[in-house]
Amino acid sequence: MTRAQSSVHRPPLDYFDLIEVSVARRSQLVAFTDFLRRETAFFTAPASTRFHLNVEGGLVRHSVNVATVLLQMRDTLAPELDQESCVICGLFHDQGKVGMPGNPYYLPSKAKRGAPYVINDDLVHMDVPTRSLFLVARHLRLTDEEAQAIRYHDGQYVAENRSVAHRECKLTRLLQYADNWAAATMESVKPC
Repeated sequence: MTRAQSSVHRPPLDYFDLIEVSVARRSQLVAFTDFLRRETAFFTAPASTRFHLNVEGGLVRHSVNVATVLLQMRDTLAPELDQESCVICGLFHDQGKVGMPGNPYYLPSKAKRGAPYVINDDLVHMDVPTRSLFLVARHLRLTDEEAQAIRYHDGQYVAENRSVAHRECKLTRLLQYADNWAAATMESVKPC
């Protein structure tokens, strides 16, 4: 098999196919998945209140989409990036949207019109990327690049991220693009 053939990634079918890409941290990922299933709403939460995949299970679908797109971009643009890093960052960049164990981030809306979900006001306030990094780092050993990618995956769309402008590592940039692509073109309720 040539280097070109070995770097080509076939799109995985689901979350568990993506976990299989991992080698070095697979046991950590399996344990983290077990934690997510038992203690959080990761597999049932929406991806947003009213924008992309605002349906039950939307968050895990969005996460799989981002990881899949990130692996495809990596194959084309930056094959030197570690596939496992791409899987971890793609799957868990929005982990903050699960809230905290036993205390979900999203709650069903009681309003008859409008967004089907609301953000839980009982949670201690943290932006989603910070909560994501907080949760993921408690369960997985992260590299500096993975931590930066998770924390700054929203790019320059938010003022808090200006400090990293023009200092993003390749993984951060690709995660930003993959997240944007998945949400805006694959999942948006108003595609262009």
